Amino acid sequence: MIDVRVKNTGTFDPKTNLWRIKGKRIHKSVRQLSIMYGIEIPPTKRDSLPYWRRYLQELEESNISARRAASPLQSRIRSIERIIEHLTAQGRPVDDMGLLLDDAINTPVWSDEPDIHVLHPDAKWQAELNGVANDELAIRTLNSKVFESSTKITHGRLSKEIESHMSRLKTGPHGPKQSCDLFFSITGDIDVKKINVSHYREYIERVKENDNWNERTKYNREVELRSLLSGIEADHNLTFGFLRRKLHYKKPEGQKIQYSFEQVKTALKHATGNVRTSLLLGLNCGFYWSDITALSPDIIQDDYIIAGRVKNQNKSKLVGTWKLWSETKNCLEYLVPMPHQQKLIKEFKAFKDEHGLPSHKALRKTVAQEIQDLVGEEESRLYRCEKASGTHGSHYIVNYTPEQVKKLDKALVIVAKKYGIK
Repeated sequence: MIDVRVKNTGTFDPKTNLWRIKGKRIHKSVRQLSIMYGIEIPPTKRDSLPYWRRYLQELEESNISARRAASPLQSRIRSIERIIEHLTAQGRPVDDMGLLLDDAINTPVWSDEPDIHVLHPDAKWQAELNGVANDELAIRTLNSKVFESSTKITHGRLSKEIESHMSRLKTGPHGPKQSCDLFFSITGDIDVKKINVSHYREYIERVKENDNWNERTKYNREVELRSLLSGIEADHNLTFGFLRRKLHYKKPEGQKIQYSFEQVKTALKHATGNVRTSLLLGLNCGFYWSDITALSPDIIQDDYIIAGRVKNQNKSKLVGTWKLWSETKNCLEYLVPMPHQQKLIKEFKAFKDEHGLPSHKALRKTVAQEIQDLVGEEESRLYRCEKASGTHGSHYIVNYTPEQVKKLDKALVIVAKKYGIK
């Protein structure tokens, strides 16, 4: 949706009482908005802003409807919407399907892309196993089986246990949610009494085949599933003997991969667009992908980002305060709200592979170590947005004090000077 808080989505002329978007031939006077919505709107920016936003939203929705009707991929659109409805009913993420739907809706009429159904995520493994991932009839058949196998959620069903398990977690939900979703795609919404070693072995095999996960992530996926199943054992007086066996994955030794000085300079020299914004946010604020894509205009206040870390939202109320470098602030003016997380990850991965750089998360580790070495441990902790040890840090510290903000400001200035960042 269009948001007037974002650059180039609306300006108000107090002389003519006219809202407009420059270069897009979109404009409405306050008088026209009053007639449209049947209410007398005071001719001020503040009073007319909600109605201008409403008009832009309706305009955007009508544009989407028009593009949807004109798309040559009507069968594809209907199949994606059916999958989204199915996943939403199960409380599962639909971000990837949403991207596919946007692509299908915005496909031009002259496109020669085939209008075939999209494969349901739960049927993907079976389609790949049988080599029919691009067969229209097979896709329809497999999707139909997935929809037919859905059962009503009742007490003792796996979906209910997953929901209960996720609500009890104190850590960030991203990893455990991935584990639960993967296991659910194997078993379906079965009675928990029917969970057996075959399901577990299939899960381990799927984890093993995922080339996007490193050894540490694969270890985490197995531990997370065991946590879910152990809870089900206790709650339902069951015994899953296969949980008594050793883990398939050993816990890897911790690694602290960092950027060298030359690698940071290389990244800054060549990064542009979304990649540069992601790079600067990683250096300036120590943000991971989840933090970056969660950015919104309301947490950017003057020259600061004031927000808690996304991964800590279920276990810490600590709110960090990072002063933005001029370059970071300039990049953000064009990218709030941020693009989809997978788009950013894909672009940055291509960039780092091209220039032989470490992963994005290593930026946070690099700057945290620099601040600790050049300034001090307290400033490094503030940069990492980690609470202090002890009862006081756990229960009483929520926002940074003015003195803490000044300390971190000073540390970030030192880092910026070292790497030649404005």
